[in-house]
Amino acid sequence: MSQSNQSPHVNWLPAALNSLVMWLSLIGICLPMAIGTTLCAIQGNDGPATAGSHPLHEYHAWLGACGILRNGSPSVYDSAFHAGYIKTPLFDHQSKMVEWTAALLALVFNQGIEPTLEAVAQLHSLIVALMMILGPLLIALGARLAGTTRWEAFMSGVVSVLVLSTPAGRTAVEAGDLELLSGIPAFVFFMGSLSGYHRNPGPFGGVMVSIAFTLEWFLSPGVAFASMPLFLFYYLRTGMRHGGPWHLGLLIAPFAAALVNLGLFAAWKDHWWIQVSVMEEKAFGPGAFISRIVGDDRWGGNGGILIGAVLILLGLIGSQVLAWSGRRLTGRLSGSALVGLFVFYAIVKAFHVAEMIDTVANPLSLMLVASFPAGLALVPYRHGENRRKWTGPGLLAGPLGKWTIPIATTAVLVCVGFTNQEIMARIGNNLVMPQSLACARPDWVEPLLKHLMAPDAPAGRVLWEDITADRQTGWTVFMPNLTGRAWIGGLSRNAPIEHLQASLRDGKLAGRSVSDWSDSELMGYIKAYRLGFVVARTSESIKRWSRLPDAKEIFLTGSENEGGSCAVFRLLGEEGLAILGQARVLETSSGKITLADVVPDKGTVVLSLHYQKGLKTRPSRVKVERELDSRDPIPLLRLRLEEPVSRLEIEWHSP
Repeated sequence: MSQSNQSPHVNWLPAALNSLVMWLSLIGICLPMAIGTTLCAIQGNDGPATAGSHPLHEYHAWLGACGILRNGSPSVYDSAFHAGYIKTPLFDHQSKMVEWTAALLALVFNQGIEPTLEAVAQLHSLIVALMMILGPLLIALGARLAGTTRWEAFMSGVVSVLVLSTPAGRTAVEAGDLELLSGIPAFVFFMGSLSGYHRNPGPFGGVMVSIAFTLEWFLSPGVAFASMPLFLFYYLRTGMRHGGPWHLGLLIAPFAAALVNLGLFAAWKDHWWIQVSVMEEKAFGPGAFISRIVGDDRWGGNGGILIGAVLILLGLIGSQVLAWSGRRLTGRLSGSALVGLFVFYAIVKAFHVAEMIDTVANPLSLMLVASFPAGLALVPYRHGENRRKWTGPGLLAGPLGKWTIPIATTAVLVCVGFTNQEIMARIGNNLVMPQSLACARPDWVEPLLKHLMAPDAPAGRVLWEDITADRQTGWTVFMPNLTGRAWIGGLSRNAPIEHLQASLRDGKLAGRSVSDWSDSELMGYIKAYRLGFVVARTSESIKRWSRLPDAKEIFLTGSENEGGSCAVFRLLGEEGLAILGQARVLETSSGKITLADVVPDKGTVVLSLHYQKGLKTRPSRVKVERELDSRDPIPLLRLRLEEPVSRLEIEWHSP
């Protein structure tokens, strides 16, 4: 009697210990890569991370955190770049996790005082490290919820860690692509929770689906949109087998996700128009289609493409193993997700519309999704477990047959390793002793700073030439804080938003070749945007600005842009922001501009700032209007006032 009473409680402790060992082992595998990559940036001794888009996300996270603490919204009007632009989740949603975390920490531990840019940059690097650990854990958790064994889930997590150490994974880490590092694992977690809810309907399964769906929407709206067809496929395939409570539990998930992300949806509604289409005007053709996929540098070269292709193939094999082993729904979900994601990626590459959906249409997304079923291709199936029946080929059903797929998979991986020893060595180094994220600026930046901050330097903004192919100058987002000057350019090399279209990029000024601009047109541009310096970085721009009589070349140096040169031109300088009328600048910060001695010209003051709906003035008798500018798709800011104002505050509030 005593034995029968104790039997239901005998196995829980060994199972719990085995699970604990599994999760701790997976964390231990992730730690060297995560800490080694970000430790220098987390410590902050050499400054914030300057690799890829890390600086942009750090800067926007800082703006967003300040906006949350000030107004309760992460959307901010920032006058430090491009004569005022709107930082919204639609522009840079990669910073969302960091900005909310920074704001919460400031409220809890610092009495709501706005954090410094340096502190937010360190927090960003710390969260990147955490996502390099939590990503594989989410994938393993999704596999476990889907009904895989502990060992199978562990191998799926291990494969995802190896994926992060591939050239494609390293590219995403160096780019600071938090949405990719967190959103795709959340998608796998969501997929596993759906399968688990079908297998074991109940409150726990419903809660896990709601958590997974909400997390997916918060971390990556693009991935969440992409998962909707899979959600519909799942519902149509399984819905008829369940009763009303199951359907109710499943419908709670999208409502919970919508509730948590109301602010994001509101930002989309208000600011969708800032996006610029980046679709190329090129005819579609099979040759261009294939060359764009193979030529995608995010694979990491030919070796990276081979590794990705093998991993995707293993993912398809693993999905079939799931179906053969009695877990048909999980196999269909993982296989459909992988095939659908590849088709979507192929369509995006064919028409080249990647910028807004870069997280979904990314080689690393394919590889991370494939890592879940690919882990099963490395593990022999234990027949009869949980009363499952093998329905696959009889060759794979015997005691030795269960080893056929793992042995064949291992043999393929060994062959790939021998033929790509250099790539495999890089993967090993990235896994065990990764190179730390770059935290230093080029040597020639210090002389540039001296010129910009010299006592006799002219007033005005800095016009910085962005180069789309250059991924090494993200550090320019910190320059307004360092120099005390606003900048036109230097925020992002390829952000497709309206506010950045009037800048200097790849030898083109406001969309026209800078060589085609006359001297009078350039002087009009200088006056409109109140320029004091120009930093030209292409030979075409350097030649054109050197011919302008009012531009004096004061600095010429080689840059990191493949041996090119960087020339700094000093202009006469346009002080203040008033193009028409008079106004003295007292303070400019994110969301607020304070002016003094505002004197109208025939009732009007035109400022060199972009107009934005939501701008309010104090005193309110000063009216805000649009001032159209043929050079810029965004109007400038016009003030209507009948008499001078000694002090004027302009604030932006998100509609």
